[in-house]
Amino acid sequence: MSSEINLPSVDKKNRERQFLDEFQKLYPDFPQGRIETCESPDFPIHQDTRTIGIELVDYVRGQNNGESINRRNEVLWQRIADSARAEYEKKNDAPLMVHFFWYHNYSLCEQDIPRLVPVMVDLVQTNTPTQLFGEIQIDFTLIEGTLLDTICNSIIVTRVRNVEQRWTYL
Repeated sequence: MSSEINLPSVDKKNRERQFLDEFQKLYPDFPQGRIETCESPDFPIHQDTRTIGIELVDYVRGQNNGESINRRNEVLWQRIADSARAEYEKKNDAPLMVHFFWYHNYSLCEQDIPRLVPVMVDLVQTNTPTQLFGEIQIDFTLIEGTLLDTICNSIIVTRVRNVEQRWTYL
C-alpha cells in the first residue's frame, strides 16, 4: 500500500495567481486596479495614472553553495542597478527613480555587470523625462538588439525631486 498523496497538478501561472489572490485577501492595502497576467512582471496592476508590477519568485535554499540561483540573481540585479545609477550620476544631475524588470530565466554572472551597466545608462540617458514626475517606459522594442535583449524586459524611468530615490530591480 502506497502512502503517496496525489494532488491535482496546477501549472505555475495558476499557482502564482492563487498566491496573489490569497495575498490580496489578507493584505488590506493591496493596490487597487485591473490585474493583468503576464510573464514579466507576473502581474501588472493598472491604475489610473500608473502601473505597479508584482513578480512572484520561488526562493529555494541550498543551491549554489548555500545560495539559490534566484537569490544570487536578486543580489546581482541590485548591484547592476546601483552601478548604473552611479555611472548615470557622474554625468547627469537629474534625480531619477528607475525600475528594471528582469527576465527571471536568465542566470546572471559577476562578469555581466561591467558589460550591462553602460547599455543601461545609455538607455536611461536617452529616455529621461523632462518634467518633474514624468515617466517613460523603455519597453522590449527599445531593448531589442542590445546586450539586455534576453535579460531585461523593460525599464521605467521617473524624474523625481528627491535624490534619495532608488534604482531598483523588479
